[in-house]
Amino acid sequence: MIRAIGRTLARRQSTHERAIPELGFGSGRTFRPPVRRIDAGLAVPDGEHMDAPFERDTGHAIPVEPDVRPWGTAPDPLELRRREIFTLAAPVFRARGYRGATIKALAHACHLSPAGLYHYFDSKADLATYIVRQPHLEWRTVHVDPAVDPLVQLRGIIDLAIRELPDFLLALDMAEELEVPGMARFRRGLFAEGEAVIGRYIAAVRPGMTPEAARDLAGLVLALLIGSHEIGDGVPAAVATTRERIIRVLRAELVPIAVESARFDRAMAAN
Repeated sequence: MIRAIGRTLARRQSTHERAIPELGFGSGRTFRPPVRRIDAGLAVPDGEHMDAPFERDTGHAIPVEPDVRPWGTAPDPLELRRREIFTLAAPVFRARGYRGATIKALAHACHLSPAGLYHYFDSKADLATYIVRQPHLEWRTVHVDPAVDPLVQLRGIIDLAIRELPDFLLALDMAEELEVPGMARFRRGLFAEGEAVIGRYIAAVRPGMTPEAARDLAGLVLALLIGSHEIGDGVPAAVATTRERIIRVLRAELVPIAVESARFDRAMAAN
């Protein structure tokens, strides 16, 4: 059933497949973002102060969850900066679409000059599809920290997924707008990664659960996340309701089989 939900939610793959050389799509090679040895400091647009408000700025950088690190190592600072830039550029893409978002507007939203933006990304298409072109985690590569309560790590990954999902769906939509080949594969890969990561933390909380059962439960969590995004538009009230629904689903499967009620509630309490 979970797989069927994923297939229903996945968008129809474009029938027009073309190569995009600057992205490595359709070129027969694997894309790897270039790492440049440069000093690319922030450039404040139009002589404004760095703290000055700008259109559609939320005032927040990329969120960090100190209790969960599924990659097992500290992320590369350059990749963190690129991810932050995408987060800041996302409102412009949402408001104007890929075609309508100009480099000038994107750079302004990121507190960069257009030249500064090109220090991090080769093109607008490179920026628009950046987060869906990153290596995917699998069940065996997901890191569960033995020094941190797995319930706390599960809560952290749920909260991170709630915040990050809209950006991933946006990047997928723009890749589709660009007619990038293999969109069905990209979507399957992202959803499979979500099932693997969330499922791995679920299994850490309930060690007796099989990987298949943990993935199925994680798939239900993803279905709740995606459904809330489609109908709730990411507003705070919808986010809070989605989190409550996910916690109820997890509670039904983990309490009292794997963890006592009071401990579960303490670990899952929203910060």
